[in-house]
Amino acid sequence: MGAGEWPRHDNKEWQEVIDRARKLGWPRPEWTSNHPALVLECPENHPQCKIRAYSTGKGTETVAKQSLRKVDRCPHRNIVDELATVDDHLDAAERFIGAAETLHARGVLDQRIDELLALAAESIASAEQALIDQEFDEVMAERDSLDADRREAESPVDLLDSASTSLRNARLQLRDLPGRSDEVRSRQARLDELTARRDGFRDLLHGGP
Repeated sequence: MGAGEWPRHDNKEWQEVIDRARKLGWPRPEWTSNHPALVLECPENHPQCKIRAYSTGKGTETVAKQSLRKVDRCPHRNIVDELATVDDHLDAAERFIGAAETLHARGVLDQRIDELLALAAESIASAEQALIDQEFDEVMAERDSLDADRREAESPVDLLDSASTSLRNARLQLRDLPGRSDEVRSRQARLDELTARRDGFRDLLHGGP
């Protein structure tokens, strides 16, 4: 094995543990000289996160799976890149939900504009006509103030579906991160907030409570 090259394990379950540790920034493990075992230590060399992967022994698959969970849940791992991915998913979900809300609001205003035009066509009293014209101008101004989303061809329901995909990706990414980390908790809170916002708007579209 060359300098800097990571060791391989004959057992596929243990090799998965080694590959995961490498991906998450753990230092390269070393074989012990007495009883053949590969020692993995987390970036902070915390004793609770030390793992020994023996070359032989009973229950290898079970121990390897437990060790894989220990690697995933290590509170000392570098999760900056993973948090950035979670942020990307949450940002995308927020954009999709916002776009759906904007399209829905524009649809409501368009409906009111049609109603005002119908009233204007039927109106014969000049005073009443002036009031209708004033409200028409106000509604048109409000509609124009809405930010026209680039995904205008999509419907609010389609945009919510895209938001749901982003939220699901964020949830899956967060599932394997150390839950007691303040950074993870803040992303989980944002995920819950956006999920509630999506659900509330979905109820509005479908005429729910």
